Amino acid sequence: MPRPTAPTPSAGLPPAGPSGRRRRLAFLHLTFTWPPRGGAGVDVHEILSRLRDRYEVCLFVPVFSVGFRRFRTDRPLPYRVVTLPFHPWTYTVTGVKRAFRQAVDAFRPDLVIVGDAWTMKPHLVEAMAGYPVVSRYYAYESLCLIRNGQLFRHGAPCPNHLLRDPVTCRACALAWITDSLVHRRLDQAAPLHELVMAGALLPSFPATVRRSLHSAWQVIGYNSLLAGLVAPHNPRVHLLHSGPGFDPRPPATNAGPGSTPSPGSTPSPGSAPSPGSAPSPGSTPSPGSAPSPGSAPSPGSTPTPSRPPWLATLDGLKARGRRLVLVPGRLDDPAKGGAFARAVAARVAAAHPDVCFVFTGNRSPAPAWEVHLGWVPGTEMPRLYRATHLCFVPSLWPEPQGIVAVEAFSLGRKVVAAAVGGLRDLVATQPGGWVFPPGQVEPAAQAILAALAAPAPPHGPPAAGPLAAYTWEAILARFIDIIEADDTAPG
Repeated sequence: MPRPTAPTPSAGLPPAGPSGRRRRLAFLHLTFTWPPRGGAGVDVHEILSRLRDRYEVCLFVPVFSVGFRRFRTDRPLPYRVVTLPFHPWTYTVTGVKRAFRQAVDAFRPDLVIVGDAWTMKPHLVEAMAGYPVVSRYYAYESLCLIRNGQLFRHGAPCPNHLLRDPVTCRACALAWITDSLVHRRLDQAAPLHELVMAGALLPSFPATVRRSLHSAWQVIGYNSLLAGLVAPHNPRVHLLHSGPGFDPRPPATNAGPGSTPSPGSTPSPGSAPSPGSAPSPGSTPSPGSAPSPGSAPSPGSTPTPSRPPWLATLDGLKARGRRLVLVPGRLDDPAKGGAFARAVAARVAAAHPDVCFVFTGNRSPAPAWEVHLGWVPGTEMPRLYRATHLCFVPSLWPEPQGIVAVEAFSLGRKVVAAAVGGLRDLVATQPGGWVFPPGQVEPAAQAILAALAAPAPPHGPPAAGPLAAYTWEAILARFIDIIEADDTAPG
């Protein structure tokens, strides 16, 4: 199919001028909340927190007065935020494009980064015509119509995508809509609403996605699978990792009086909006858009002094010689492989009763080889990783990156993960990493046993080892290289 015509993207971020005016970067992110609900929120927060020392940055987010939860924060944020009010019935393609365009024009950025936006993403990219746009993918949004773009069907990674076979994709989306409505899956309400309001089921939507990919100045994604899907429509695609959602340094070095919090977690002087940079008409600055002294750090950067009760449980198990396999994540989501993980746990425990699987969820009753801790806040995850022997990531869908694997590696833990998406790219290349074919119980069980029997991998400062590319310092440097590039070569 011939490439659709579209405006030629501009040359990118202009060089800094002699006037002293800092260049402006506008970040558009439709799903941002803080504390975050996933890796995309961690990424945009950490990047913005660091970029503000070099550029004038502003985050643009939608806020619903009723209905679906969009932007939320319970603390001041160290960068400027412009909120755009919507009702569920005004969150249309026309309404979203108009509101964001007006707000961005008022900010007058030199570059626009369109981040997590589900099926509104191609419309937002088109709305920014005339600006150099970086389209930042956190999953496979708009290339798959299910949820946030999962490429997951019938319990396995889906080989299809919207630009290959849109008829099949629409049928799959309709089945998902029907299932969500019949079973009243309230957690699917927001992506379902956006799917409908974005017109993603219309025959014209694939052409919109193609135009948005072609018109983007640069595209950034997590893994080689995404790059392969995008490259036929835009060769200027780059891979960029995300880092852990906490400071991986030991508690003795990142807590206590006089300690240094994780980079980007504490506002620095000068982070307030510059004079004259008023928000767009009708928008409302976030309560946290101007940081205040003592604003809260990023999740996990300051450990909680008290010991959570589950820590004593795990200590007791280890004292009795039990080897602990951590299975983190939202395992009630079928794509995350919760049922598969329990099958693997039963297989391992049948031959090795000293192995216990630790889940961050609830199940009652649970067999003797399972421990369910319930919800564990992000601030406690470093303790949980350190309290267990290895991390098991049973995902069935092609995880864009797999933030839990990054976090576990950063704390010196071994990782066993399904060879899908970004997990395959990450885990298979790290010392202390084992991969297995997704959804296969016996290979997964054997990989876990091999990992438990292996010596601990060498562990030192992430910046000095194989995880160097996953530190926020390296990620920031790579991001700046991309947006400052004079050429448009992929990397």
